[in-house]
Amino acid sequence: MAGGITIRGTGGQATVSLTALNVFAGGKCTTLVDEMTNRILLVAKGTVPVRTGKLRDSHTPSIKQEAMRVVGQVSAEAEYAAAVHDGATMRNGKKRRGNPWLARAARSSVVGQGWKFTASRG
Repeated sequence: MAGGITIRGTGGQATVSLTALNVFAGGKCTTLVDEMTNRILLVAKGTVPVRTGKLRDSHTPSIKQEAMRVVGQVSAEAEYAAAVHDGATMRNGKKRRGNPWLARAARSSVVGQGWKFTASRG
């Protein structure tokens, strides 16, 4: 499988993106990206830190088919998702360690599946 997974925290979102080159005939690439996106979504929702459930409930999957590639994405859209995932500096100046549940979900979901995993901030 020619593909890659990238983890990003941007603004208020923590996002995992899957990109696969559309080299398979008959929509097989789209099916594979869809299956992997749903696998990551299930693992992420099962491992996200929970206090109220708002962060867990904010996870959304999406699939986009572009000219030569298919992109699947799982985002946690709660306004504090990126801060929880990547860590943050609190108002009192103390640093809070991140809990990268999306990165762990993506990494554990792709093991042995032929995907390249890269994590980046930004």
